[in-house]
Amino acid sequence: MDISSISTNYTVANADKSAEQSNSLQSSLKNISSDSSEEQLKGVIKDFESYFVEQVIKQMKEAVTKAIGCPIWQKSFHDHVIRTQTDYEIIWLYIDSNPQTWQTDCLNPNRNQPQQSDTRKDVTL
Repeated sequence: MDISSISTNYTVANADKSAEQSNSLQSSLKNISSDSSEEQLKGVIKDFESYFVEQVIKQMKEAVTKAIGCPIWQKSFHDHVIRTQTDYEIIWLYIDSNPQTWQTDCLNPNRNQPQQSDTRKDVTL
């Protein structure tokens, strides 16, 4: 894949995802009746909440981008819900140690230039 097609592919993937979510929500709503169980209702509510929140955030990002005249949002960003102490510790370690790996990151334009080494001893990977 050529780098110039990334933006196009990303846009198509997002459109496909939105259409898929919309179709899933519509399908869930069509399957609800007065005989539906509490679990089925909770599932539809969860689907609706997810879809609604995503649409609100999408509209907000579009409005802010339009207002300032340039995009400021990170593409391909995904939230992760922290459910356990282990999740928290893994994410904390990633955030804390991530700057140390920037020197060797393939996206770092200066990665081949020697930098002052990090002398921190408190983070182990």
